[in-house]
Parts: sequence; structure tokens; C-alpha cells
Amino acid sequence: PDVEDNYNSDGDIQEMDYAEGITLEDIQRARARWQTIQSDTNNLSRRLCEKLRLVMEPLVATKLRGDYRTGKRVNMKRIIGYIASGYRKDKIWLRRTKPAK
Repeated sequence: PDVEDNYNSDGDIQEMDYAEGITLEDIQRARARWQTIQSDTNNLSRRLCEKLRLVMEPLVATKLRGDYRTGKRVNMKRIIGYIASGYRKDKIWLRRTKPAK
């Protein structure tokens, strides 16, 4: 059966004919347990993602170099000089210098 067949008009899961022995109450308990597990691991997964981002970010930054008029990322060290020059010294962009793998 399609996934859409498992829900009633209110969006709640219905009992399914082929799942004998599983009641709506069992499904609701399983859903509540899943939500508990998800909320318990949410903070841990966010922290892991942040740590991975911090580890991976320098790898991308090392591939970008130079002071160009156009590019992929802004060189934050050059922004103050760019603003102070009245937006004339516009070589503030970094470009990829090493080929991507």
C-alpha cells in the first residue's frame, strides 16, 4: 500500500489491515518514543555538525587565495580598507588556486 493510505483525513496514522496485532495505541507509543529519541539526539547531532564544519572550513579556505576584483569569497581582511578607500580599492575577492578534487 502507498504511504498516503496509512493516514486519515486528520493526518493521523490509521490501523492497517496487513499489520495484524499492531494497534493504533502501539503506533502512537512508537511515534512518541521516536520523538523522544529524536529530541534527545538533536543537540548531539548539532554539536557534531558544528565540529565538522569547523574542521572542514579551513580546508576550503586554504584553496582560496589572492586579491582579485571578482571571485568566490570575500577576503574579510580587505573589507575595512575597501570601505575606508571610498569603495575604490576593490580587490577584496579570493579565487580558487588549487584544483578541486
